[in-house]
Amino acid sequence: MKRRPKTAARKPAKKTVRGSARRNSNPSETAAAGELSEQFHGRPPRTITDTIETRRERFALAELGTLQELTVLRHYGQAARIEFSTKKPKLAVSPDGRQLYIEGGDQEIDLAKLGITAQERRDHVELGALWKIVYRTAKGFHDFETTDYSHEFGEDGGRLPTLVYETLNNAFYVIGGTYLVKPEGIVN
Repeated sequence: MKRRPKTAARKPAKKTVRGSARRNSNPSETAAAGELSEQFHGRPPRTITDTIETRRERFALAELGTLQELTVLRHYGQAARIEFSTKKPKLAVSPDGRQLYIEGGDQEIDLAKLGITAQERRDHVELGALWKIVYRTAKGFHDFETTDYSHEFGEDGGRLPTLVYETLNNAFYVIGGTYLVKPEGIVN
């Protein structure tokens, strides 16, 4: 006859941190998450788990040029221009021409200059509708002379994409819209 093992005393909470494989967990952030969980539930968390999420990302992108500036329409109807002066990011597109990406460079911005208060600041901040984009490249139909190209989204009745800023990584994301990248440029 087999004996059952004795049950152990209640184990302390296991450590859980949500994150990706690219980022190490931050002990102070883990402690703050545990404290908030305790305040929210009225008891200490039973488990805190380290979580590594696998995410699919595109690694093959077509580079369109060097990003010069973005113009967004803020929620109160005012246009805000974001200019890149040093270490400019690259403007790229997915292989099917349907998703713009802003890659590399110095993408850090001062959210207060866009009217975003500390209270509104989140990990992902919606900056507004992306109205205009300016990028620099050399194309064959201009004899490969370096030229700044400007595109206004929604020009032919298309829907404007949304520009989002991720504060944890100082990175821009373009979401939605009805544009398409073709050999002649960005079209709606």
